[in-house]
Amino acid sequence: LSNDDRNYALHPKTHIDFLLYNRVSKQPVLAIETDGYQHHKEGTTQSVRDEKKNRIFATYGIPLLRLSTIGSNERQQVEEILRNIKTKQYGKTNSSEN
Repeated sequence: LSNDDRNYALHPKTHIDFLLYNRVSKQPVLAIETDGYQHHKEGTTQSVRDEKKNRIFATYGIPLLRLSTIGSNERQQVEEILRNIKTKQYGKTNSSEN
């Protein structure tokens, strides 16, 4: 990480909305952020922070899903990315298990 990204990650007010992790390995498998409308405006302070957070999670190979507070189909988005993660970790999955 760059010094700037490291300082941001270690700042006490920096957080992620949701972090899902594997119960056995205790390793994070998915981070979820809920973004309000103002988060989508380019050039804002928040959009700069969002880009830092994107870089940090990408560096560590943790998928980061951003959900808009004005969006729809959030459940489907989360289910789809979790299926993709499960497939990558364990190979082909049986859809009847979901």
